[in-house]
Amino acid sequence: MEGTRVEKDRRVKGYFIAAVRTGNALVLEELLSNGMCALDMGKVDGMSCEEHLTISGHTAALEVVLKHSPVKTWIEEYHEILKKHNPREYLIWQKTNSCRPEMTTMNHELANRKAAMFAAIRHNQPGCLDLILTHGVDFRARDFFLSKGVRQPMATVHLAAALGMSDCIDVLMRHQTKAYADKSNRVSGMRFYRHTRDMDGTNCWKTPMIFAAENGHHETMARLMQHGINIDGTNTYNHLSSCIRFGALDAIFVLCQHGAKCYSKPTDHFTPEGPLHHAIKIGNIRIVEIMLRTLGTVDFRPMITDETSEQVAELLRKMSSEPRTLAHLCRHVIREMLGEKRCYFVVDMLPLPKRLKSFVKLVE
Repeated sequence: MEGTRVEKDRRVKGYFIAAVRTGNALVLEELLSNGMCALDMGKVDGMSCEEHLTISGHTAALEVVLKHSPVKTWIEEYHEILKKHNPREYLIWQKTNSCRPEMTTMNHELANRKAAMFAAIRHNQPGCLDLILTHGVDFRARDFFLSKGVRQPMATVHLAAALGMSDCIDVLMRHQTKAYADKSNRVSGMRFYRHTRDMDGTNCWKTPMIFAAENGHHETMARLMQHGINIDGTNTYNHLSSCIRFGALDAIFVLCQHGAKCYSKPTDHFTPEGPLHHAIKIGNIRIVEIMLRTLGTVDFRPMITDETSEQVAELLRKMSSEPRTLAHLCRHVIREMLGEKRCYFVVDMLPLPKRLKSFVKLVE
């Protein structure tokens, strides 16, 4: 009798694995409706069934698995608490239910969904990503990702921006993950401290916009701007200034192409210090040259101090005393008329030679 039951369980598990591999939603519906639990089936090809279905793009089958979660009510309650962004309420709820067996099941389920969520971004599966976020997942979760040869902690929006997954950006902006779209990838909390104590301040300073700029994903930057993310950053976190501080030259160039503001004209009562002032103080002549491409005729001599490097001071005096070239002034006017923040894409619609389009995009 025992052998018959073991044989039956083995065959049922075989049906489940085959249905996951092929994305057969009907078979999965039949199996899960009759009391089978996806968690009890273990790994499929070394992955959870949610992650496997996500990578394969089987949206219908994934929806069936998420719908038949044994702790569906618990995950929904957990998700609603997370939406309130109230850590105290979450800790009270967790402490109250810590001894319940459902909590262990829920934690396993959430771990599988987290892996599936990041797999959906890596493999550009916006449909699967939308399903996972809708059915409940820890949207605050971060994953460690190798970017530019450095292992960096990334939230969902940061990873999508770094990989240039514009469709995934659209999905993420419809959910609670939008709250992280203008924040850096700096990690807070003791559970991440061991992994990031050597990274913070060196690699944990980039926002999704900087990740997209650093990797040259212009379409992704445009999507972020469409969703209300400012190319300049926030009042407390300026994108260009952060890039200047860490010498991210590629990101600075792309941000300038898309109209990031590097200079504000002084008034009678106030002289604002913008990214250009920071670049001059650091003395990086390559960054200063890139920023000067975005400006028209400006007197830069008041920015020169005793601490300014000789090369930068000479460049600024030259730009202030000699008139800018006609080509440069024309480019400046064209960019202003098209709109600095729209120019990169609008200029491609004009019937102009490719070389002229590149020049308007600050390529020299």
